[in-house]
Amino acid sequence: MSQKFQRGDHVQVADDLGECMAHFQSGCEAIVVGSYRDQYGGDTTDIYTLFIKDSGEVSWYQEPQLTLIEAGRTDLLTQWQDTARSREAALRGPSTILTIELNEEALTAAYVAADNCTACTCEGGDLYCFYRLDVEGKKIVCIKAAIETYLRITGP
Repeated sequence: MSQKFQRGDHVQVADDLGECMAHFQSGCEAIVVGSYRDQYGGDTTDIYTLFIKDSGEVSWYQEPQLTLIEAGRTDLLTQWQDTARSREAALRGPSTILTIELNEEALTAAYVAADNCTACTCEGGDLYCFYRLDVEGKKIVCIKAAIETYLRITGP
């Protein structure tokens, strides 16, 4: 079986990906990164990793879900990847290590705020929330909400 799309092909992703892939991004532009065979070998040439515009790299889209816009746009792939890296670096900002002395009241309030955090639903990739397991490993807390609450209680 010959491979329909090649690395760098600019494609349109179908609006309807079917029930099994309803959680995948649809109705968008993407660049083909490669087929399964391109990346891992073997005979599978009809599923692809794509770089979705304004989103990032996602696997595995099926060949019938893709329509060629323009072949050989590796320049566009590079441009989109550079934009994504720049956006990610800007969101991270300068690296800072925050050292704080925790008192029990502030720590408890921070965990309560983290448990009640509703800002952790990412809408279109605009909001990034970072998580970790708490020290007992019993729950996941939102670091962003915990730090904001701690600083509100203790001051800068």
